Amino acid sequence: MSARSDSRGDPTDGCGYEAVRDGLGRVLESPGFAASPQLRTFLSYVVEYRLQGIGARIKGYTIAVEALGRDPSFDPAADPIVRVEAARLRRLLDEYYEAEGATDPIRIDLPKGGYVPRFAHRRTAQTGPTSPTSPALDKTSHLPVGDRRRARRRVAYGIGAALSVLAIVLYFSAPQPAPPSGTALTSGDADERPASGTDIAVFKGQLPIIHVAQIAEDASTSLPPGYSGATLRDKLTGALSRFDEIQTGRSPEEADYRLEGQIAADGKRLLLNFRLVYQTSNEVVWSSLFETSVADESPDLVQERVARNAATAIAQPYGVVFNHVASQAPLQAQSEEGGQTENAEGLACVLRTFSAQRRFSPDTNARSRACLASLAARMQAPAAVHALLPLAYIDNVRSGADPAHRAEDLQTALKFAERAVALSPKSARAHQALESVLIFLGRNEEALEAGRRALSLNPDDPDILAAHGSALVMSGEAEGGLELLVRAARLSPDHPDWYATMTVFAALAAHRPDLAEAEAQTLARSTRPTSYLARLLVAHERGDRPAARALLADLRAANPAFVGNPQAVLGSTVPSIQLRTRLLEAVSQADRASP
Repeated sequence: MSARSDSRGDPTDGCGYEAVRDGLGRVLESPGFAASPQLRTFLSYVVEYRLQGIGARIKGYTIAVEALGRDPSFDPAADPIVRVEAARLRRLLDEYYEAEGATDPIRIDLPKGGYVPRFAHRRTAQTGPTSPTSPALDKTSHLPVGDRRRARRRVAYGIGAALSVLAIVLYFSAPQPAPPSGTALTSGDADERPASGTDIAVFKGQLPIIHVAQIAEDASTSLPPGYSGATLRDKLTGALSRFDEIQTGRSPEEADYRLEGQIAADGKRLLLNFRLVYQTSNEVVWSSLFETSVADESPDLVQERVARNAATAIAQPYGVVFNHVASQAPLQAQSEEGGQTENAEGLACVLRTFSAQRRFSPDTNARSRACLASLAARMQAPAAVHALLPLAYIDNVRSGADPAHRAEDLQTALKFAERAVALSPKSARAHQALESVLIFLGRNEEALEAGRRALSLNPDDPDILAAHGSALVMSGEAEGGLELLVRAARLSPDHPDWYATMTVFAALAAHRPDLAEAEAQTLARSTRPTSYLARLLVAHERGDRPAARALLADLRAANPAFVGNPQAVLGSTVPSIQLRTRLLEAVSQADRASP
């Protein structure tokens, strides 16, 4: 039987990929599963493997090693951990579907006697029998818009939940209608961590350090010519080094994380297993299986693509490593008490900045700027600190949080961005910062040149893609900007809401109302002025006057400055004159609409 086959035919049991993943998301969000990271990992692992059509690989040994982080020497006969956890999982699933999941349209079960999950439609009093759903595909991106919304929710489960790499695979290869080719998994219950909380929060640098270990070659298979563990290791190290907030190239003893893996071949398919280990606790915080064809591409290109896939999942600002670092409560407490080491302080600054960008609040942003400025003034801070400082100022400007100081903030941001580029000419984040400042200053050509430089230094960082896409949109190049923004959203499931805001503006300018509508729905909880404006513009474009008027009222309630002088607010937050004109017309019509 092929590794891609499944003895039951349709791996979704007739429920549909989107419906099953949506059902999985609801289960993982429930309080019972939120309290058990190891069971979240277990369930995510077996569901994703089943959906990939490789249910035959779901065995006690693979679950123990690949999902639960046991050593490859694990003996299922001697250690009952998988059977024990499977029993717990079955009980928790039963409890979930008897309580908060009573009306879920899809049920996920783990039949006794095995670990391959089953999926079934459920009949409820409210809805009757359910039917499979087909995801609506965005014609430009070929990515189900529902997948993006669900992926953003799933990152909130914490590091114990699965982070799907579907988006990354779609970015680097042709779109496929099949389920994702890899799933990022984490493991380790809280009660398995060291008893001393301070030990687990020890990081060895101001930024996380990753050691890329030797990639083992499976001795039981014969690799095609041109493929090797050594080549893949070199490419992984190179791909990770493009991310400014990650350090590589250290010895194992100096690193916070160890990235290890195995490469094997199955006919014309290459099979690669990776896992990222947090060395302080020996906790597996991420693992992933990649499968790819070796038939029509050069070995160099295939291994490069796989390395970039893995590096992007691990090292991006809102990805695996920084989600794991943020989960280390002792580090956060240490930082707040002011008694932290310089390394912990630097790492806490970076985390606070990412948090402020992802879920903006004026207070968090102000603390982020103060923290970064203090570090940057000492000159021993890494390049990423200097580059993130102007981006924190720009995020404040973008959000319209302090319009009275906009001009001053922009000049301060420009000074810091130019300094970051001068200190680190090969820092992709520094050039991204310069682009973001220049576009708000109306220096569009210079901004786009800085953005192109950032992309050349790191084409895999979603923030860099989104920043350049936004600059293109604000410069009147909506089609090119939309393409980059969609790619950025695929790569970063838990991205900041300004990605979606700019995608709405780009989609409307590119005559893609379907995509604009979908992205606007993801902004329902955002309180940024531009988020309200994006939703208002969508309502205006579809002729929904009541909805536009309601959104205008919400905008004014959340941002009183918008009541008296909307032109000033728009002038502060929207660099494009054409877009400002369009937004003012939508606001004017909403204001005239009958209540």
